[in-house]
Amino acid sequence: MIFCEILDFRSIKYHLLVALFSLVATSLGAQNIAEEQKNLLPAADSVRTARTLVADSLRTRRTFEGEAAFNGPDSLRMRANQESIDSLLTTEADSILPGGRKKRNFLDEVISGKNKDSLYYDVRGKMVHIYEQGDVTYGNMNMKADYMRVSMDKKEILAYGKADTSAYGHTRPEFTDAGSTYTMDTVTYNIDTKRAKIYGVVTKDGEGYLTGKEVKMMDDKSFNISGGVYTTCEHTDHPHFYINMTKAKFIPGKKIVSGPLYLVIADVPLPLVVPEVFFPMNMERKTGFIMPSYGEDATRGFFLRDGGYYFSFNDYVDLRVTGGIYTLGSWEVNAASTYRVRYKFNGSVGVNFAKTIIGEKGSADYTNQDNFRVTWTHSQDAKYNPNSTFSANVNFSTSGYNKLASNSLSDYLSAQTNSSIAYSHSWKGTPMSMTANMQYSQNLNSGDVSLSLPSVNFNVSRFYPFKRKVMVGKERWYEKIAMTY
Repeated sequence: MIFCEILDFRSIKYHLLVALFSLVATSLGAQNIAEEQKNLLPAADSVRTARTLVADSLRTRRTFEGEAAFNGPDSLRMRANQESIDSLLTTEADSILPGGRKKRNFLDEVISGKNKDSLYYDVRGKMVHIYEQGDVTYGNMNMKADYMRVSMDKKEILAYGKADTSAYGHTRPEFTDAGSTYTMDTVTYNIDTKRAKIYGVVTKDGEGYLTGKEVKMMDDKSFNISGGVYTTCEHTDHPHFYINMTKAKFIPGKKIVSGPLYLVIADVPLPLVVPEVFFPMNMERKTGFIMPSYGEDATRGFFLRDGGYYFSFNDYVDLRVTGGIYTLGSWEVNAASTYRVRYKFNGSVGVNFAKTIIGEKGSADYTNQDNFRVTWTHSQDAKYNPNSTFSANVNFSTSGYNKLASNSLSDYLSAQTNSSIAYSHSWKGTPMSMTANMQYSQNLNSGDVSLSLPSVNFNVSRFYPFKRKVMVGKERWYEKIAMTY
């Protein structure tokens, strides 16, 4: 009995010692763990948030499909009782600077993106790496590239393409800002200053293409270009003709101001240097130069044509004067004007003259002809004056113009031209009307001309001269008598 009591007392003492030792070990372990976590945390701001952020300092890499919001919760695991806030990417201010000044937000708007391959987030380096068809949007700015690197410290986005089998040898990033799209080799864009450094940029403005070897985009959306090229040729990588600009300033949708420039045709620079040029780029109709096109004609040689000057007199009338020269001696001059008064009438007038020289002088197939063509179209709005209408469709040319001077395939295949002018008038409240027509046709192969002088027709629609204006009783037999003319 006494032995049993002593055994129970020793057992109780043993269990108390074990419990006390476990409690001490637990306290020491928790303290060490807290110290280790404290060392792993990034430097705290001057004023901490109400709850401590715990982040894994190890680098993580994750593959995803779909959207990835950069200012959303951090992908690193957090404790259940702590807030999952990424202090690097959130747009909320989390500290106050000395002197009571509030710390500036990292971003003014949400930055979001998506990609096809993977996204690598370097916490210590404060870098986000995006691979394969990355698409990042920040406000009105959008960037698409096969590789992008977002720097949180510098607030910069670096983008470039990857090797492929295209003509460029690599894919090219696409940058869109304020509705204008630019294709380039490499771009570095600063989110804070709205400035960018671009290499190998290509953009389309109006009917022309502007390229630059080295470009700086300023915060006012203007571009300072070094080694610029302006052309209307669609082969921007190797245009057939272009204007080479040593330096230029480009304001999208408004103008290009260039320093010394010269014209290059078929990779041959022409010995004509212009010290300074101003190109208006307004989408509205403005008076200015028209860029020529370059090519080769089978019978007239290489050409530079459709270049000239455009006159915008007002909102109703304009004039386009263009010309062309050919290496075998031919040349041409064209003038075209359009006019329009809304809800009334519209039309166009064109005059073309061409000096055509084909073959060598003295040979059997030698041709030296002067040809011209006059065209006129006019139409009237049906609601403008319902009682009177006028229309015209005139196409008069010499017999050799369509075959020798025209640049249109339909003109070359046409064997006859037709012209007509028509006028009609009806008197309101009466059955009377009048029409006048003039017809002209020409056979281009034989040269025969058919002209019908103006034919005037006066018509009186059916009317009942004896019919009473106020009907009383039955209709009489003479009231059924009708007349027409």
